[in-house]
Amino acid sequence: MTSLMIDPWTILDTLSDNLAILDQAGTICYLNASWQNSLTEDAAQVFQVGQDYLTAHQVAFPLEAAATQAQTAALQAILTGGAEEFYLDFPALLKGQTCWFYLNISPYRHAEMTGAIVRQRNITRRKLVELSLSQAHGQIEQIFNNFDQLVYIADMQTYELLFVNEYFRKIFGESVGKICWQVLQKDQTGPCSFCTNEKLIDATGQPTGTYTWESQNTVTGNWSELQDNAIRWTDGRLVRLQIATDITSRKQAEQNLRDAHIQTMQILDSLNQIVYVADFETYEILFVNKQVRDLFGDVTGKICWQVLQTGMTGPCPFCTNSKLVDEHGRSLGTYVWEFQNTIHGVWLDVRDTAIRWTDGRLVRMEIATNITERKQMEMEQIRLQNEVIQAQKQLLHELSTPMIPLTDEIVVLPLIGTLNAERAQQLLENLLEGVAAKRAKVVILDITALPTVDSQAAQALIMATQAVRLLGAQVILTGIRPDVAQTMVNLNLDLQGMVIQGTLQAGIAYAVGAKRR
Repeated sequence: MTSLMIDPWTILDTLSDNLAILDQAGTICYLNASWQNSLTEDAAQVFQVGQDYLTAHQVAFPLEAAATQAQTAALQAILTGGAEEFYLDFPALLKGQTCWFYLNISPYRHAEMTGAIVRQRNITRRKLVELSLSQAHGQIEQIFNNFDQLVYIADMQTYELLFVNEYFRKIFGESVGKICWQVLQKDQTGPCSFCTNEKLIDATGQPTGTYTWESQNTVTGNWSELQDNAIRWTDGRLVRLQIATDITSRKQAEQNLRDAHIQTMQILDSLNQIVYVADFETYEILFVNKQVRDLFGDVTGKICWQVLQTGMTGPCPFCTNSKLVDEHGRSLGTYVWEFQNTIHGVWLDVRDTAIRWTDGRLVRMEIATNITERKQMEMEQIRLQNEVIQAQKQLLHELSTPMIPLTDEIVVLPLIGTLNAERAQQLLENLLEGVAAKRAKVVILDITALPTVDSQAAQALIMATQAVRLLGAQVILTGIRPDVAQTMVNLNLDLQGMVIQGTLQAGIAYAVGAKRR
């Protein structure tokens, strides 16, 4: 079998990297073929085997002074055994274009030869990408630095801070390379319990989008609204991008509102009045105080006419909504009224007002004072007043038709004041009761004090006379004035069976004389 022998230098000629071998004096001993593609014609005449590497390289790839000094010092150190490796990225103007190269020099030892091996690679494409990324990174960093929000990026595995903006640095200092939970939080001994990493990726490790939350920082005490995202870093790893907006003033305002709400609730709960708020359209109860809760339970969220009244199948017929606003929905002020609750029977003095709720909708605020005791007192006063009125009426009745006994069989009934229908009926009742009770035989009706005698009064006198005669007694009418006599004549009244005397004294004398006879 024939063994196929391959020249190793031929293999080196196939490499795309530039490769050169130098002896201990720094002279070029070998160049592979790829050098020819990276050298200009002028440089190719200088950069050849047998030439001093540093001189030839400076002609072919002119470096800045600092880079030239660094390469010279590194090559001398490697050739003398004082160093093992040298790396350098450098730009060079080749064929009218700026190109970037990666240069590596390391020791070369083979058989009796000691020198150095130089590897040079064209990294222009990669460098352009890096520069583009660097420019983009610089633009993004500049944008983030203009934010009045805290921005940082941290590795999701190691928690290392990879980027912070200027706002971050003003608060926490230059923190890139440090651990986020050690910088951002106080007294942490490990990753924060509220870390959002697990909320930012799904089960397959893919980002799930923005996660928004709020937190109070343990270092500054400030509140922030946080927007967290899982993104890919330049090397492909997952990192957490957090943008935090300071909401401390908003939180303080919210706390002030909560404190004010608590104070308001304490005030409203301390009142001995019912206070509730209901939606104008839906009748939903939006707020109640302690007095309402004690009477009806916590009815917030329920329909007012279903829980505050009994037997209602719709809005209360006495609902005041229509009395609280005009046709344009503007408040008409406070409407004051009274009513008796249909569940507990308590009487309430109510003050209803249309106001705007926190979300702008129209609501009815009702403040009601329990006046049951006052109502009961008023009703008792009315009852007592009615009793007094009735007693007074009875007394007046008795005083207006007093029956005065003269003898066992003769009584006098003087009539005082106007004789209207009601008094005519009283006259008849009292007269008949008195005659029957006293067993009188003669009744003297004295009308001297009657201011007028109209047809109604005259008819009452005739009826009284006829009724008394039915009980077996005689009626003597006294005190008839001329005008009264004229009225009675004009009315053509039947006075048969009635004895008429001009004065009360004459009537009494007649009655006594008749009794003797």
